[in-house]
Amino acid sequence: MNLRVEVVIRNEQPCPVDESAIERVVCLTLGHAAGERAAECEVSLLLVEPDAIRALNARHRAIDMPTDVLSFPQLDPFTVAPGEILGDVVVCPEITNRQADAAGRRREDELLEVVAHGVLHLVGYDDGTPEGYDAMVELQRRAVADAARWEGTQ
Repeated sequence: MNLRVEVVIRNEQPCPVDESAIERVVCLTLGHAAGERAAECEVSLLLVEPDAIRALNARHRAIDMPTDVLSFPQLDPFTVAPGEILGDVVVCPEITNRQADAAGRRREDELLEVVAHGVLHLVGYDDGTPEGYDAMVELQRRAVADAARWEGTQ
């Protein structure tokens, strides 16, 4: 499979992030989860502060509190035409940093897993059941591990 994904990142927050690692994780997640269905597409990723993601969460999910990630699919992942926008993922690195610190994890790993989680929602994955949640966790961890291995070969 020849996966060509354009990842457009807009960073509107102050926490340091590795944008090239984010791009790798987006591409690897799509490769693992969607395969040929998302062989050529665009994913938009917005990095925001807690107040911004709280406002989006309140508007789109009627939950007036910050969250780590929101996903907004633009298309049915089974009908994405080459070059079309698959969707938008909004992530709050300050929240992912808090989660990482509380769990004793590396901040970058938490951020990248949350990015992968958001991308999985774009291609139809749902964490509303224990089975769906487990499948998503396994794929997001696999994408982050593969990205780390790939980075180590550069």
